[in-house]
Amino acid sequence: MGESQPSNEVSATPKATATVPGAPQNLQASAGNGYVLLNWQAPASDGGSTITGYKIYRGTTSGSESYLTQVTGLSYNDTSVTNGNTYYYYVTAVNSVGESQPSNEVSATPKAPPTPSTPSILLVDDDGGQNYQTYFTQALDADGYTYDIWDVSTSGSPSATTLEKYAVVIWTTGSTWSNTLTSTDQSNLQAYLNKGGALYLSSQDLLWDLNGGWDGYVYNSFVNTYLGVNYVINDVSYTYVSGVSGTFAQSFSSVSLQNYPFNNYADEIGLDSYGHALFVNSADNYITADYVETSSYKTVFTAFSFEAVENTNPATGNALLKDIINWLSGTTTSIEVHTPTISTLLKSTPHSTITTPYIPAFVEMSNPFISTTKL
Repeated sequence: MGESQPSNEVSATPKATATVPGAPQNLQASAGNGYVLLNWQAPASDGGSTITGYKIYRGTTSGSESYLTQVTGLSYNDTSVTNGNTYYYYVTAVNSVGESQPSNEVSATPKAPPTPSTPSILLVDDDGGQNYQTYFTQALDADGYTYDIWDVSTSGSPSATTLEKYAVVIWTTGSTWSNTLTSTDQSNLQAYLNKGGALYLSSQDLLWDLNGGWDGYVYNSFVNTYLGVNYVINDVSYTYVSGVSGTFAQSFSSVSLQNYPFNNYADEIGLDSYGHALFVNSADNYITADYVETSSYKTVFTAFSFEAVENTNPATGNALLKDIINWLSGTTTSIEVHTPTISTLLKSTPHSTITTPYIPAFVEMSNPFISTTKL
């Protein structure tokens, strides 16, 4: 008797009994329009058995989560959500033994993308189909503003409802000298201003148009009440204007208009009780622009064309338009508090209180060569 030859050799390594895996790590949630995206990391331990999936739990209050779905990867995009509701989540890992403890809890609120806001500025291009609005867009772009453009020649007059969408309206009549502001335009602007609007009107020939080419008093409720003007001397054609001390224009001591992109028919104006002098003709100190500020609205009116400022010196034009917009939108305020009590073309001291208005000898005398046509 004896011992046989050995059997085949085998080996084994004793192992601990498999357990459920550890909890998923670093669960994070990010929300967008109609979804919540979850991402996490695998557990530090699989419990001695390969992880076969991850269970997602969701609720609408913290601690109220219930089973939603199971995935095999390390992310899940939940699209069965409603924008505006907050959702809470945790994740567990699963292996052959069972389910892990929950991960950390996270929450997220899906939201629709914000509706693009309307720019706060509307540029009304009322230059008769010409391209003079580009002098404004050049300055607006340089100043970093966003804005919409309304072309009257193709779209007609902007309604009061359209105007009311904007904090500031800039209106240019360019070189036009007829139908500069129709009665509909004036009515819509009044409605806009009465609801807290702010207007910058650049028009060298509005008053010429409304007065039929006559120098003298202007009888128009929009011009008197909302622009603060009731007197005009037409077609003075000055080439320099100066900002009035104590106003937001005071730093513009000498603004050149020498490079008008069209004929220079700039006017001088007299003020109603609402108006405050803003610019004067540098040569004779008569008013060329004014502003109005009431509890309801603000306006700036230049009886010279802004296009000439921008075309002569873009840096000056850019700065001027920015200061006008800042004042209209409330970013800056005028230092001066001045309420004239009579209609006047103020000379030498634009903010003096005087008792006798300056009335030129040619008041109520129209120029027969420009009463119906302009070059």
